[in-house]
Amino acid sequence: MYVVVIIAGTLLIAGYLLLISLFIRGWRINSAHSQKQQPSKLWVSVVVAVRNEENNILTLLQSLWAQQYPNHLYEVIIIDDFSSDQTPALVAGFISDKENFHLITPTPLDTHGKKAALDRAIAQSRGNIIVTTDADCTMGVNWLYSIMQEFEQSGTKLVIAPVTIEDSSKCLFSLMQTLEFMSLTGATGGAAGMGNPIMCNGANMAFAKEARSEVMSHVSGNSYASGDDVFLMHAIKKKYPAQIRFLKNKEALVFTLPAKTIREFFSQRIRWAGKSAGYSDPFTLVTGAVVAGLNVFIVLMAVLTLTMHSLAPALLVLALLKLAIDGVLLTQVAVFLSRKKLLLLYPLLAIMYPFYVCTTLLLSLVKPYKWKQRRM
Repeated sequence: MYVVVIIAGTLLIAGYLLLISLFIRGWRINSAHSQKQQPSKLWVSVVVAVRNEENNILTLLQSLWAQQYPNHLYEVIIIDDFSSDQTPALVAGFISDKENFHLITPTPLDTHGKKAALDRAIAQSRGNIIVTTDADCTMGVNWLYSIMQEFEQSGTKLVIAPVTIEDSSKCLFSLMQTLEFMSLTGATGGAAGMGNPIMCNGANMAFAKEARSEVMSHVSGNSYASGDDVFLMHAIKKKYPAQIRFLKNKEALVFTLPAKTIREFFSQRIRWAGKSAGYSDPFTLVTGAVVAGLNVFIVLMAVLTLTMHSLAPALLVLALLKLAIDGVLLTQVAVFLSRKKLLLLYPLLAIMYPFYVCTTLLLSLVKPYKWKQRRM
């Protein structure tokens, strides 16, 4: 038993160290972008699907209206997904005097859900480039300009841009979410930097509308309520493997809100984990298997160590190796985001993380989740 555990642990940590080392190299390859001076000439449509966002939507709209991008070259389309609150009325009031802002409301015959809403909005968009974000997000005034500069490079089909959590309350729960989200940013940027993207976030991504049209018939995951971002990215990756970019530019950052409660946090993570069953991209599947496998193994070893004390040294070595390699990647992301103080919480996150991963995996298999007041 001891030998089997040691061999399995060695194989898992070796694969994990290799994987994170590749992400670290990929993150470094993504050189930090500085703002270019030439004006953009590309027409762009910013598309936002909303449902019951009356507490957030005006803040987003103000950020979008403040963009330092020519008004005649961009439009904002807010597509309502059957909101039952005041979201449509608030949007209508805000955009009443803004010619490049539009609200699309559903008809009784329209399909419910974010994916269907985005399809309707993109079908009515005029831009050659589609940029997506979420209703609970904000961004700086050069956000749209920085993204569009990336499309000035010939051949770019999809841009993955960074997202970070920002919360003025500074409570421990929010700070821990921010740090954990930074690890996802590191993996996202690192994988894309090495030319093999695995993740993206619909809160901050952009793509050529023509490229989307070309691959739509091959986009998988139609049975999942979420994943419109990652499934599309995987389809574009398959057709245009060298034409996806990660935009390592602080001006391209989108700021989102943390989950307010532990239940809301796990509901979000369960939704993210649940759609992974629909992935077909080989490197994404390998990455998921290695990361999940090592974290599950660490938890199992911790349990076994309670009765097999001889495993304690092996568990300690395993945990320290993971702590070290993850710390290198996380530090690079913290430097980019100017949030190095959050690294003081990293040891606590490292201890909790394997148990959090196991909990999320188990719940995603047995527990349905609610999203926007809908049971999925």
